[in-house]
Amino acid sequence: MKKVAFAVVGVRNFAQNHIRSIKTLQDEGIGTLQAVVVRDQERRQNSSAELLRELEAQGVVLYDSYDQLLTEGQGVVDLITLPIAVQSHYDLATQGMEAGYSLVLEKPPVPTVQQVDDLMAVERDTGQFCAVGFQMIHSPSLRRLKEEVCDGKLGDIREITCRGYWPRDRAYYGRNGWAGCSIVDGMLVLDGPIHNALAHYLNNMIFVAGP
Repeated sequence: MKKVAFAVVGVRNFAQNHIRSIKTLQDEGIGTLQAVVVRDQERRQNSSAELLRELEAQGVVLYDSYDQLLTEGQGVVDLITLPIAVQSHYDLATQGMEAGYSLVLEKPPVPTVQQVDDLMAVERDTGQFCAVGFQMIHSPSLRRLKEEVCDGKLGDIREITCRGYWPRDRAYYGRNGWAGCSIVDGMLVLDGPIHNALAHYLNNMIFVAGP
């Protein structure tokens, strides 16, 4: 089986989770971390220095920009992950698919439903896919619930309700420059606990209720 060659955009914050997960796939022999995009501000962060040295020692290609990855990664990178600011998802995902790459976005995929429709149209036009990191649907408990619903063990599902008790303190809103914002630099973000963290539970309900 051919190993999937991954590229990650970014090396800080949640990008480090993506890098660790891909390394796990690498240890299992089903994926490789081929490249990472390191933007200027990340190179200047002391907290990134050790990780960058490790990546270079492992033979990971470090690109200076997303455009460079899209150009030089042709035929080398199979899948790009975008653990980046929400307001950048739409443009970078569109560029990536139009350049011939499939992608993994973090949730929420984009700020508006209209942008979701647009990305789905780009998927159809390019033949690439744009997956979203709703990892909770892979939990054993939710998979079992889905199985029992499909088997009819719980009867006909008429309604699914979710109650969210997931408080966010000030640290949540200070973790980056867009958390809790409606607009940043003229771009829609519409971030908040319901639109971001609790989006997992909306997706869980759709997953359980779906075919």
